[in-house]
Amino acid sequence: MLKVNALRDELKIVSEEVGKHKEVAKKGNISLQYLSQIRQGTNVTVNNKKNQELIILLIGIYREIGKDKLNALIKVLQEK
Repeated sequence: MLKVNALRDELKIVSEEVGKHKEVAKKGNISLQYLSQIRQGTNVTVNNKKNQELIILLIGIYREIGKDKLNALIKVLQEK
């Protein structure tokens, strides 16, 4: 399994592209402030299974929201 720092790097990339941090925090059942701390690397820094799973969950939520945004955009573009 990837280390927390590698996962955080992926989280940063995905989160910058997708945005919607408030929605991700809500779906992840965490506060927006905690999500921000995780993304910045000031929280969830220990490389253990619990932290790895949390970051993987957040990456998945960002990707899900990103897919929804992409599908909505494709739908709008195809209607014209």
